[in-house]
Amino acid sequence: MTQGKSKKRISKICIWAILFAIAFFTVFTVMRYLSDSHGGFAVYSLKDNWDIDFCGKRFAGISRTDKRLYDIRVKRNNIVSMTRKIDVGDDSRRLTLRLYSRMAFVRVSIIDYMGRERIIYYYGYSRNGRKSDFFPGSGYHFIQLPQRSRGKTIKIMEMASCDNAFKGTPDILITETSHAMELFARQRSLGTFITVFMIISGLSVVPLSLFMSAGDRKFFTLTMIGIFSVICGIWCLCLTKTIELFYLDLRLDSLIEYTTLYLMIIPLLFVTRRFLSDAGKAVKAIIDGFVIIDIAFAFLAIILSITWNIRIDTPVLFFHMLLVLESVCISLIVVIRIRKAAIPERIFDTGIITAAIVIIIYILYYNFCNTNDAPSFFELIIAPAVLLFMIITMLAGHIADVFIRKLDEDQKKRLITLAFSDEMTGLSNRAVGEKRLKELDGTGGDYLLVNLDLNYLKRVNDTFGHEAGDRYIKEFSSILQDVFFDADAVCRMGGDEFLVIYSDPLLREDVLRQRLSWMEELEKQRSEGLNGITIDSAYGYAYSYETQGRSSQETFLLSDDRMYQMKRWSKKGRCE
Repeated sequence: MTQGKSKKRISKICIWAILFAIAFFTVFTVMRYLSDSHGGFAVYSLKDNWDIDFCGKRFAGISRTDKRLYDIRVKRNNIVSMTRKIDVGDDSRRLTLRLYSRMAFVRVSIIDYMGRERIIYYYGYSRNGRKSDFFPGSGYHFIQLPQRSRGKTIKIMEMASCDNAFKGTPDILITETSHAMELFARQRSLGTFITVFMIISGLSVVPLSLFMSAGDRKFFTLTMIGIFSVICGIWCLCLTKTIELFYLDLRLDSLIEYTTLYLMIIPLLFVTRRFLSDAGKAVKAIIDGFVIIDIAFAFLAIILSITWNIRIDTPVLFFHMLLVLESVCISLIVVIRIRKAAIPERIFDTGIITAAIVIIIYILYYNFCNTNDAPSFFELIIAPAVLLFMIITMLAGHIADVFIRKLDEDQKKRLITLAFSDEMTGLSNRAVGEKRLKELDGTGGDYLLVNLDLNYLKRVNDTFGHEAGDRYIKEFSSILQDVFFDADAVCRMGGDEFLVIYSDPLLREDVLRQRLSWMEELEKQRSEGLNGITIDSAYGYAYSYETQGRSSQETFLLSDDRMYQMKRWSKKGRCE
């Protein structure tokens, strides 16, 4: 399989993996919303018959979703008061009121038949009606109604903690107390699955990749993907308010939500820089600038919220503007160079462009359509799903990049092997031998050269055929590898010519003679399996000091001359 086909196969595998993930979550979503989300227990949505007071305006007997209520511009310390008769449920079961508030202080009371008011819940208020100065956050309040509440009036008061804290009235429903959290969990089942999956995956990847990146910097990209996955998961837990399944602290939940929001973009920019590493210095400078700005922004927002008691959501508009700018810039860079991008980058670019579109849509939704309603389908499903899709594309792109780089490295190694290895024997070729001889001239150290030549190769070729002659050469090459296993190089210099090079440490002459005797013994042993062919060689060796520091070529000629002397002495020539 060629390298091009391998790359195409990797890209197809990555694309199919992404499509499978998308299909899986789509089917899961459809099945989830086709199922009975209430689980068979009673749920009452209190939408109608509300009496609402706001800044001297009174609306009697209207729906909570009345369009007139969305025209109300809430300013800091404005109070919205809502009253309604409790005409749902029965007195035999305990009921829980679930109320969603956004950046508001809440007080809930029950008014009995005699007009007496009893406070049953307050958040950010004291019992005497004064509000606190802390950051209220956004989230759900679970308020257990007193027994025999049916027929009484419930009164809900919300005070805005800042200008434009919300539009409209809060999302309210009543359910059986024993099933209140079950309903809450059911409505977030898919979002919870996605967010927990992102957190667990990230926490699994980060420690291992950090350990691996100590030896290979390529794994640092995987570390950043893991950190991004963890931060996205935590942010989605807070965004969807799923975190309230674990503890109820709206202030802390919102602090975590905004902190992770500000930090989320930083690891993403690191990964983006890695995938756009060959895009040029200008692109790198732009991304590096964004990283510095985002780190400084997150640091200042967190520090100021702790030390100066500045609300952590105060600079969110500036952050959204910065996020839009970054999304547009990176998307433009991606679109401009997508044709020139490699397969891993194209996979990653798909996630970047998708996320950029969703980010811009969400920012517009947050700033222009923010109401006092509970998190919508967009926040519960779309936002976590898009982030997961982005993480999948990042991982797929990284995996494809690793495989393609491995293929490239294997291809380079194969080319190097072909360029510097003898294809028949696996020994180093003549080019390596000549290169090493030149290098020996520059070291100034001692070295040893052993020249070897096979006897009777022509006779073997003429008698048994060239295939037998090739086998003869291969068997002798194997003997050389076994005998001179610690040599700097064992080279095949020509058809039946071989060269062994030692530099540091040198073989002493007595050790060398033992090795040569061992070689002769192996020649006799392995000749028995060659069906009439006898392995026989001539050799000569020379140490560099014998040529009194002259060039390696002089030492080579000396060892070569001694090898021919052995041939003449033994009367074994090439022509025999």
